[in-house]
Amino acid sequence: MFVQTSLMKNFFFYLVLLCFFIAIFSKDIFKVIFFLVLMILFIMFTFSPFISFMPFALILLVFFSGVFLFLVYCGTFSSVYKSFFFFNFFFLIFFFNFFFYDFLIFSLSFFSFFFSFYIFSFIFFIIFFLLFLFFLGLNFIGSFRS
Repeated sequence: MFVQTSLMKNFFFYLVLLCFFIAIFSKDIFKVIFFLVLMILFIMFTFSPFISFMPFALILLVFFSGVFLFLVYCGTFSSVYKSFFFFNFFFLIFFFNFFFYDFLIFSLSFFSFFFSFYIFSFIFFIIFFLLFLFFLGLNFIGSFRS
């Protein structure tokens, strides 16, 4: 069952990766919506075994999707900062898929390692989240200067 879940999760991961690269190089709003729909399916599938984490995942999804759609719709992305923003945005999704999900399942089966893996995953999340905010700030500074 776990192997089947991992295969399906990786399938969704590659779908989102494909749409991610489409969305980077396109300002077409329909491609952006297509990317977000696949990302919603991906995150909901990733968090489905952990119902208690669902509200947290959806809150993050709504926040990042709202920021993403607002910036794309307003056209405030400069060519340089746009790639940095999407690169970091992708790694936040990557973190939730691999670090949090797989390590948590592994940790629950080996309870003595649970605390260390949880701290390790949380540190990675903080690093990527701070990088996300940093590149978001660079994007706004770049849009005001141009």
